[in-house]
Amino acid sequence: MELEKARSRAVSTERTILSPFTKEYRVLAAQSGIRLFLECWFLWN
Repeated sequence: MELEKARSRAVSTERTILSPFTKEYRVLAAQSGIRLFLECWFLWN
């Protein structure tokens, strides 16, 4: 039981540490995806 508690605490800590990075990455990925889409759209039209 103690091991499970420690593991879940470690996972939640990891999530807390990683969440800002994943948020930033998601924003960057969205922006680059939109830019690519717009470039293709302008090229084809």
